[in-house]
Amino acid sequence: MKREWRPSDEAILYARLVDRALRPMFPKWMVNDVVVTISPLAIDRQTSPGEVSIIWASVAVMLAWIPFTWPVSGVRIAEENGQLIIGASEQQAIQWIMDLHVAWTARDINMLEAWWKETPIEMVHNALPIAQDALGELAAIQEAFLAKVGHLPELEITKNLPSEPLIAAVKAQIPESLYAKLSVADKREFDMFYAQMEKELIEYFAASVDPEELPWTKNQIKMAWFQVLKYWIRDRVMHEGKRIDGRTVEQIRSIY
Repeated sequence: MKREWRPSDEAILYARLVDRALRPMFPKWMVNDVVVTISPLAIDRQTSPGEVSIIWASVAVMLAWIPFTWPVSGVRIAEENGQLIIGASEQQAIQWIMDLHVAWTARDINMLEAWWKETPIEMVHNALPIAQDALGELAAIQEAFLAKVGHLPELEITKNLPSEPLIAAVKAQIPESLYAKLSVADKREFDMFYAQMEKELIEYFAASVDPEELPWTKNQIKMAWFQVLKYWIRDRVMHEGKRIDGRTVEQIRSIY
């Protein structure tokens, strides 16, 4: 008999919480798969497993000596009668107007997840410094624990990023007309244009560019095209105030 089945919705949401907190800490050049399996052995139905999972996933990755920028910690802050409470229970948090999950290194915030009603913006502003103090303490605990293990060599990871000359060569092949199409495309059209351009770039490099003169692989071309597109998307947001789907920075997508 197969005992295990798909994770519950709750487990999937906690997994996403961990993923969003840890993913930015890996080096940009690292393309290797990393799998973290979280197995709670006991749950008291009071404490959120999410923040604990973030902390121990961070420790596990660093104990594996995978390149990782800084230890990551998570904390949950909720509001009760105008007071901000760290580590609120599940039952308490869902009754209050703010339930905020924050992941932070000792230096920077890298993930916010929240559930709230009509919450004053001042309350959110006040919550973040409190979260930062608590997360700084948790980061220090992680670093002290890791220091006891010693300094083992990091795993040797193969770097497969496209070079700057390759990114420039890919960018030179992107016609301005494609950007015009992308700027008005819906998601399905956008994906179609993206895939077609990727295919044309690979065909162009296979026919016209000697790998001895300008080193390239199919994966590097794909990554270079993604970098070029990401720069265009960010530049458009910053200078035109429009997102990838045409919304302004203040418009909220319809949810249904």
